[in-house]
Amino acid sequence: MFSNIIKWTAFVVTIAGAVSNAYLLIPYNIILGNVGAMLYMTWAIRARDWNIAIVNLVLMIIYASGLFVYR
Repeated sequence: MFSNIIKWTAFVVTIAGAVSNAYLLIPYNIILGNVGAMLYMTWAIRARDWNIAIVNLVLMIIYASGLFVYR
């Protein structure tokens, strides 16, 4: 049950990040994208879905670098 909550929360946050990216809501797009990737990575580790975990780890690195460039 807890894994489903993480997965669906990650879904909502990631979609919110994509919408904020489409409307150029900086820095919210970067923050929401990073939080969504972190939540999906947490879910993937719990589900032992390693390819999803690695993809989201890379996304977190990309979003974090964008956050530092924004400052």
